[in-house]
Amino acid sequence: MFIKKLYMGLGNSIAWSLIGASLSATVQAGTVTTDGADIVLKTKGGLELATTDKEFSFKLGGRVQMDYGTFDGYYTKNGNTADAAYFRRAYLELGGTLYHRSATARDRDKLREFVLRGLGWEIVRIWSTDWWVDAVGTAEKVHQRLNEILAESRAKQAVIDAAQEAERLKIDAAVAKVIEVVDQVSVVVAEETVPVANDLEGALPELKYAKAATVSVAEEVVAFAPVLNHPLYRETDPSQAVEGVDPDRFFDPSYTPTLEQMIAYVVSEEGPVLDTELARRIARAHGWVRTGSRIRDRVDQIARSRFRSHEEEQIGFFFWPAHLETDTSVVFRRAGDDDSTRGLAEICLPELSALAEEMALRGHEGETLVYAVAKEAGVSKLAHAGRLRIEKAIRQKREY
Repeated sequence: MFIKKLYMGLGNSIAWSLIGASLSATVQAGTVTTDGADIVLKTKGGLELATTDKEFSFKLGGRVQMDYGTFDGYYTKNGNTADAAYFRRAYLELGGTLYHRSATARDRDKLREFVLRGLGWEIVRIWSTDWWVDAVGTAEKVHQRLNEILAESRAKQAVIDAAQEAERLKIDAAVAKVIEVVDQVSVVVAEETVPVANDLEGALPELKYAKAATVSVAEEVVAFAPVLNHPLYRETDPSQAVEGVDPDRFFDPSYTPTLEQMIAYVVSEEGPVLDTELARRIARAHGWVRTGSRIRDRVDQIARSRFRSHEEEQIGFFFWPAHLETDTSVVFRRAGDDDSTRGLAEICLPELSALAEEMALRGHEGETLVYAVAKEAGVSKLAHAGRLRIEKAIRQKREY
């Protein structure tokens, strides 16, 4: 949220002459004697000039500074954060009786506020008389008004977010319906392309059986669908690979053979596996809830010395088991249980590309292909980062 105050004005040629004269020399606090009214200069907190007859005043102060989250704990509650970053800007103020007596001063003030509000700014005014009479009460009123503006802004944003979420759910439902229809069409096509026996005498009884029990034939085709033969992915317990674990010896060089067995077990059963997941498995096996940097470094050092790996930008390293010699030999593995569902970032691109290739062969393309891959991967709500990763896997599916 942006709360801004702006003071603007126009001076006549005398005013600008005074400004130019004051800025052309070294500015020091004091009084400048002129042929007319003397000029009083103040330099504390900026530059302030005013004529002794109070016909004209000029003030330049403040500083340009960017703030973020400074409303936390003051204009926010329940752990909420501030709405946005904002700039505290330098301000320029022209005043005095000469300015306020001008014929267009009031019109300029009204026009300025109208334009700023049209650009989305909020104007909170503090009158000098109110401040001098009751500074604490005036500050409290400003505080209340800022809270009101903040609440109004959040309410408007909540309505916008709700509308966008409803629209997204409609799109997801429509795409899911399209995917379901495409899957049904794929099954029908598979039924129609079942090979017919060359022996007419032997084929005739089979054909009659199919007509008499069409449902049974369809079930037979689905039962032999290749999708059901894909391997499953399950999280492993590396402690099963060794006789016992000893957290106190984790960083001891003599404990390296034990760690090698545990790491080899995880990579062999779950590979290609992300480095952070591998380190997490080893840490949990030793009873640690958190996986610190020292633990990750220890596991990475052993894993990289024994297994092939490849790096994916902003994701990490994936370690490959020995039986998968090339990237093209990998297939996508469905989750074996509810606890083994992987996030898209935990699935390497070659494996995700294999799933994209499979879905493309089943007739999906374009937007439906993206959602089909997400559905098969177990993603219930596709975020922007996940969509980008799936699209990248689709683009690279022919390269692996």
